Amino acid sequence: MDSERSRPPELRNATTVESANPAVAQAEQTLRQLTKTGWAPSQVAEAVFDGIRNERFYILTHENWKPLVQKRMEDILRGRNPC
Repeated sequence: MDSERSRPPELRNATTVESANPAVAQAEQTLRQLTKTGWAPSQVAEAVFDGIRNERFYILTHENWKPLVQKRMEDILRGRNPC
């Protein structure tokens, strides 16, 4: 979320338009909150290792994402635009 701070000055983006867009600002705020309340790296690592041990290709850290993934895939298969 804060990778911009590590960029060399000559590669930094100019002031972003996104900061003026309320939808983008809200999405960024949501992502920041999710990052703060998300799993610890050790938990993610354990889920990944468990997935590897059980030969699972897709590893979701939160079961409640499954309906969102399903909706996205149905939209793709039906040619619907995201809403």
